[in-house]
Amino acid sequence: MSDEILILEAKRMRPMADAFLKDHPQHWDGIERATYAYHLNHRERSDAHYFSGSRMESECRWCGRSRQAVRWDQHHPRCSKRPAWANETIQSVIAREEVLYERVWALALEIARQIDPSTLTGETLSILHHTHGIDPSMLECALIENGRALPQHLHDAYLGVYKLHRETGRHGQKREIIVAKTTDGAPPL
Repeated sequence: MSDEILILEAKRMRPMADAFLKDHPQHWDGIERATYAYHLNHRERSDAHYFSGSRMESECRWCGRSRQAVRWDQHHPRCSKRPAWANETIQSVIAREEVLYERVWALALEIARQIDPSTLTGETLSILHHTHGIDPSMLECALIENGRALPQHLHDAYLGVYKLHRETGRHGQKREIIVAKTTDGAPPL
């Protein structure tokens, strides 16, 4: 059957289903359970399960209940362990990031008002970037807004400090090779 035929059939059946539930309200629980177990998508409803597949044994990735358990056990059919981040929209994430950016930008403007660019070093720029999130280009924009400029040699000094910190971090990493015995006595791969 095509999707159009299914939609038309569903529209035709809806009044009959509503009339049945009106006359037999005791069946609503079973219909709600079946809906949560087999028909709702976790992206469409904030209380729906996120099943790992379409089989009856498929488990919700968040609460661990199977489709069968949702349909037949005595617990509420809604997902009880849905993480908060699953309800976030792209717009809400962008809005939160914009607020955080505005805070960092306000800090960059404040720093630009208080410092003398000729006293900055590559190390200072590195600290501003890695500690406060103000990279050299953002600081440069804030300085320009205050009628000053960041000397060009500081960009190169910052890159030198950045490379030095990256290499130091790499050398500080401990890399271990783990060898495990196999159960059949064969040598490890």
